[in-house]
Amino acid sequence: MALELTINDLREFAGRYVEEESGHASARWWRPPLLVSARAGDRFDDLRQIADQDHLLPGEVRLPDAL
Repeated sequence: MALELTINDLREFAGRYVEEESGHASARWWRPPLLVSARAGDRFDDLRQIADQDHLLPGEVRLPDAL
């Protein structure tokens, strides 16, 4: 069964992670995360030109703990 997450769920998770990690001396420079979403469409083909040449496309993201 797939886990359904919203962008708000992801923002909350990322925010909690940064708060927890910012207590460590090496991570005090972290800022609150910027997390945005976009509709999948034709512009994804241009993402590397719009954002950065090394930007991953959604299908290229590999999460080690994902099934």
